[in-house]
Amino acid sequence: MTVRDLHDVQGGAAAYQELVRSFDGVSGKDRGRLLGQALVALSDCELQMGRYEEAAEVLKRVEKEAPDATSREEAAFQQAEILFYAGQTDTAQAAYSRVVQDFIGGVRVNDALDRILTLTRAADAGAVPLAALGQIAYQKRIGARRAPSRSARPPAASVATAPRRRTFSGSRRPS
Repeated sequence: MTVRDLHDVQGGAAAYQELVRSFDGVSGKDRGRLLGQALVALSDCELQMGRYEEAAEVLKRVEKEAPDATSREEAAFQQAEILFYAGQTDTAQAAYSRVVQDFIGGVRVNDALDRILTLTRAADAGAVPLAALGQIAYQKRIGARRAPSRSARPPAASVATAPRRRTFSGSRRPS
């Protein structure tokens, strides 16, 4: 069962923050792996609440502090996802490529390759604005069944930086 299942993401974030604080000064062979997992779960709670910057900061900490490759790989992939959700598709694609290069054979490599392929195909087709594609993926992740609240959307400035493509409907083509 996850905090999402309990419908208490804020309570889950507080619990994970307390768990992370409890690791300070503790040593042991599993400390790094468990701390990495707790930080990744905390970042997921932050993301569920629409707090992209906070989630990204937590994930940066995982990449620096987690001794296990699995936690570092998850953090790198989730950072790419945040960039994608925020409409920063070029930067996201570079971050996904980094996951593929840095974690060969890792559990998130296929997911990163899938996102790279999706972004490339969508950009080539020009069918769906890439920023909208990121929003759809974000809404799917958080399980939204209705319009998101203002706090559950990525920062407007991030979405506005996404390249815009002109599309024309109908049979007429501009001359």
